[in-house]
Order: sequence, then structure tokens, then C-alpha cells
Amino acid sequence: MLPYTLSLTVSSIVIGTVIGIPLGIASALHRNRFIDYATRVFSLIGFSFPVFYAGIMLILIFAVWLPWFPVMSSSLDGSFLEKLRGLVLPATAGSLGLIAMITRASRSSLLDVMGDDYIRTARAKGLTERTVLYRHALRNALIPVVTVIGLYFALIIGNSVLIETVFTRPGLGSLIIGSLDNRDYPMVQGLLVAYAAIVIVTNILTDLTYSIIDPRIGRA
Repeated sequence: MLPYTLSLTVSSIVIGTVIGIPLGIASALHRNRFIDYATRVFSLIGFSFPVFYAGIMLILIFAVWLPWFPVMSSSLDGSFLEKLRGLVLPATAGSLGLIAMITRASRSSLLDVMGDDYIRTARAKGLTERTVLYRHALRNALIPVVTVIGLYFALIIGNSVLIETVFTRPGLGSLIIGSLDNRDYPMVQGLLVAYAAIVIVTNILTDLTYSIIDPRIGRA
């Protein structure tokens, strides 16, 4: 069951990162313009939707009204593409909050970094705005984003109980629900220990990522 929960979690993180960082960059580069306002409204909506409600709405729109994806992603068999289709809606439901968090974190961090002295020095050297943004500013602005991703990884692991229940998907979350129904408390305790271990490993990997992004942190 662990691979199903991890695949859901990692997919949600990937979707949230791929969408959230570009939205945050666009919002920071177009501060107080239409793109900035639209992005901030979108992130506010992402914060406001509970994950189970987002899952129900995604099923209603993209599985019932528009039959693009399966209503339930409970199939353990089938081809890789079929499993991938069944993963799209659950992963999207889990990523909405992360998109909002990364968008705000990357926007705020990038705005702070763009006002630093070394950015003005890079511009004075004649570097293009693209080079200044992607080679100098963005890398230093990623520290808060990595923190958000690490925190949300633990959150989405917890939300897997709701997501797997809504989408009738196998995983640790659905196993917890089944164990509670059967009053199998030793199984519940073991699953909670597994959740705690995943959170600990995630925090360690987050700290290691800090030193990769900024080597000064590793030497501190």
C-alpha cells in the first residue's frame, strides 16, 4: 500500500512545484498588475478549498460531466497509462493547496531577493534580465519554497486519508480507515509509526536540500 500513497504524494508535489513556481515568478515580475492580482486570487482560492471538496468537484467536472478520467482510481491492474489516468485527479486535488503556498512563497521571496545589492551589481555588469533572474535571484529565492514543499509533503501524507477515501484509491490512508472499521488498533498504531517515519525522512531530505541550494548553509 505504501507505493500507492507515495506515488500520490510525489505526484502532488511535482504538480504543485511545476505550476506554483512559474506562477510565483510571473506574479513577482508583474507586481501590482493584472497577472499579479489574478495569481493572488487563484492562490487564495487554492487555500480555501478543503482537499475532500476539491476532490469531489474534480470528480464531478472531469469524470462525470467531462468523462476524461475515471470516477474511481481503485484499479490495481491495467497498463501504466491507465494507472496514470487514475492518478491525475487525486494528485491534482492534493496539489491545489501546495500550488497556492508555493506561489505566495516564491513571489514573496523573489521580491525580497530582487532588491538585494548583488542583483543590482549583476545588472550593472550588463547581464540580461533573464540571466539575473534564473542564475542569481531564483536560486537564492528557493530556500523558502523548499521549506514549503517539505512541510506540505507531511501534510499531503496526512491528507491521503481523505483523498484515497474520496477517490476509492488504495494506500495507507484507506488502510487506516479499514483498520478503524475493523477495530484493528495494532495496525493503526503501526501505520501511524510509518507516517511519522516518512515525515522524519522528509525533514532530513529538506535540510540536505538547503545545503545543495546554498552551500553556505552546509558549512555553517
